[in-house]
Amino acid sequence: MLLYHAFPGYVHAGFIGVDVFFVISGYLITGILLDRRARGTTTARYFLDFYQRRAKRIFPALIVVLVACAVYGWFRLFPSDFESLTKYIAGGAAFVENFVLWGEAGYFDQATELKPLMHLWSLAIEEQFYIVWPMLILFIGRMWRGRFFPAVFVVLIAASLIYSIVITPIDPTAAYYSPLSRGWELAVGGLLASLHARGISAKPSVAGGVISAVALAIIPIGALFLIDKNQFPGWQALLPVLATAAIIWFGAATWVDRRILGTRPVVYIGLISFPLYLWHWVLLSFLRIEDPAPSGILLLGALFVSVVLAAATYHLVEKPLKGRNLRTVSAVALAVMVLIFAFALTAHQMKWSGVQLTETQKALSVAYDPRPDYRFESCFLDSVTQSSVDFAPKCEDSGSGDPSLLLWGDSLTAQLYPGLAANDSLAYAVTQRTATSCPPSVDDEYSDRGNCDEINSATRDWIEQNHPQAVILDGRWSEDAAAREAQITGVIEFLRTNQVENIVIVGPAPDWAPDLRGILIRERFQSDVLPERMTPPAETWPGTQARDADLSRIAGSLGVQYVSLTDALCDGDQCLIRVSNDIPDGLVASDHDHLTAQASIFVLRNFELAAQAQ
Repeated sequence: MLLYHAFPGYVHAGFIGVDVFFVISGYLITGILLDRRARGTTTARYFLDFYQRRAKRIFPALIVVLVACAVYGWFRLFPSDFESLTKYIAGGAAFVENFVLWGEAGYFDQATELKPLMHLWSLAIEEQFYIVWPMLILFIGRMWRGRFFPAVFVVLIAASLIYSIVITPIDPTAAYYSPLSRGWELAVGGLLASLHARGISAKPSVAGGVISAVALAIIPIGALFLIDKNQFPGWQALLPVLATAAIIWFGAATWVDRRILGTRPVVYIGLISFPLYLWHWVLLSFLRIEDPAPSGILLLGALFVSVVLAAATYHLVEKPLKGRNLRTVSAVALAVMVLIFAFALTAHQMKWSGVQLTETQKALSVAYDPRPDYRFESCFLDSVTQSSVDFAPKCEDSGSGDPSLLLWGDSLTAQLYPGLAANDSLAYAVTQRTATSCPPSVDDEYSDRGNCDEINSATRDWIEQNHPQAVILDGRWSEDAAAREAQITGVIEFLRTNQVENIVIVGPAPDWAPDLRGILIRERFQSDVLPERMTPPAETWPGTQARDADLSRIAGSLGVQYVSLTDALCDGDQCLIRVSNDIPDGLVASDHDHLTAQASIFVLRNFELAAQAQ
């Protein structure tokens, strides 16, 4: 999981480490609860003892990390970033980070790698599970004296797993963050603990050792090659969950446990695993905030420092508290956590910050919202939650009597609407049919992108019925040059088959990754005045130029019009960063490569449709 967070391009599904963690947690905690119940403790002592021990185990290291984040953020983060951080600190302290992230998820959401406490969503789900789980175990024990623990757990596992499988393609965000779709993973660990508590376990055998070894190998193989993150969790979560369950089930008698999992280095990693989980993402995220394109050496350095901090947290905080009075430690830790929550919530509401900004930085710290200009959720649909029936009547301008012009594509096409709408010399009635992450296509090739295929199919039907005179195409086409040309060629052939007279392909704008405002706000400009032009980041500029040249070539070979946004915005390597002094609205990009409304108007102010030979 650490390697995935540092190098997601290489370990593309390392997030399944969370699922491994859920099973192990469910096994250990259920075993503790069953032991407490078997001892016949009173109900009050049963709950009090459990939650005091959870507070003593979880709170101290978490408090250290949350305080460290608050201190670092106060001195280093710009006010808007610190405002976001305090929201995540409050969510982490209240163990509702999954709901915080779920609530703000969407197409225009901030990149997850810039959220320093994003990883606490899994800890939140775990603690939410343990609000209900102890009560369930006590209830089953009282009603049936524990005879039906395994049967009830199987039913709960089946219900949660079915929900996860059903909801994943419908609402991937809900499936990822909901305790209802993740609870079965913890319950699988609980099922194993309940069987072991009844004396049911695997007997030592060669077959058990082989299964355990295969299960251990399947986890990294799945992370590297087998898991499709666009369809996770759903049924794919079965792979890491069942593999982990197999390793636990065959237990300490296997070669895997004796030679690998039971070795001192692995055991030590287990001891520092919780603080390591807490620290590693925080360091990686702050690194990426400070340096949008950190080198591999820096990323490895961040992981090394996280191991050092994890070890320090274990030896200086967790280990010394193990022998201290349970009631005292848990009470003090709870009080400190409440104070952290109160501070974070107040700081968020009051917009506190320790960083002083120049006037230009203050203007840049205000976020630009492109959704109204792109006509989001009416003519620019959210392909995850909407379908073609959600296109609003206003998307089709059919009352003017002018020839029709269709905008077809994803967000890179939606960004063109403000410019076309403001172009008075363009005597066309504009129809907009755009959707998130949904480039034009004549094939069902985007099944992993919500309702994209259905939306594209409906748009093709609309074209066949209405025969627009002109169509403008833009989109985040395939990164593979041959696949990109095949995509575009298929769309052009379809349009010509339906008597479309004018076809326009629009090329990419400069890519100011990770975010234009984020780049500019960290600069110190002479007299605090933004220049008109800058050179785009070296990590993205050559790729933008190559795609622009390739799309121009494709358009020329197909005999269609090409509009180069790069040519419109750049003079050599110097590209416009603003089209007016009105900041942030006058910046060229709302994020890294989507035009603001003013930029859209600027690049399309003289746009005309060229005559094309059919």
